[in-house]
Amino acid sequence: MGLIQLSEFCKDMPVDKIKNSLMDTLLKANDKLHRHELIHKLICISDVWSVENGMLTPTMKIKRNVIHEAYKHQYEVWYNHEEMVIL
Repeated sequence: MGLIQLSEFCKDMPVDKIKNSLMDTLLKANDKLHRHELIHKLICISDVWSVENGMLTPTMKIKRNVIHEAYKHQYEVWYNHEEMVIL
């Protein structure tokens, strides 16, 4: 699974256009990956990740362990969702 945030530009686009664009991106990325590296789902997160809320380091790097803890209770639901792009 890949957790992503939409840019401000995308937030005004129609949902079907966003999903189609993300699906195209997902398929193109998976074409370049080995089988064990494939991304099976893209999940758009509406939460803001920032230094202030502890999701990013002061150098703007993602704190993976913090992200994992914040969303781990939703992984099973996302995994069982039939769509590959979840908004």
